Amino acid sequence: MKIENSGKFTKQRIVLDAILILGVFVAPLWLVCLAAIVCLFLFDNFYESIFLAIMIDGLYGAPSRFFPIAAIYTVTASVLFIAAVLLKKHLRF
Repeated sequence: MKIENSGKFTKQRIVLDAILILGVFVAPLWLVCLAAIVCLFLFDNFYESIFLAIMIDGLYGAPSRFFPIAAIYTVTASVLFIAAVLLKKHLRF
């Protein structure tokens, strides 16, 4: 089930982007990340997930002893974006 046609920006996508950006500030991060992952599969080229990850890392990111850089959400979102693009080529969506 695709929500939009080949790369056109729709009103649904713009509203969803606004909700996700607002969610970065007021919602739990796991909820925003889960919604972004779902959107990766529903929308074509959901680059906003990488933008959201950069926002999350900029606001809340801190290096830890397990992952020495503060960009863990950005790296994860980039890998998930590439995986979603590759999976959508092989799955019927």
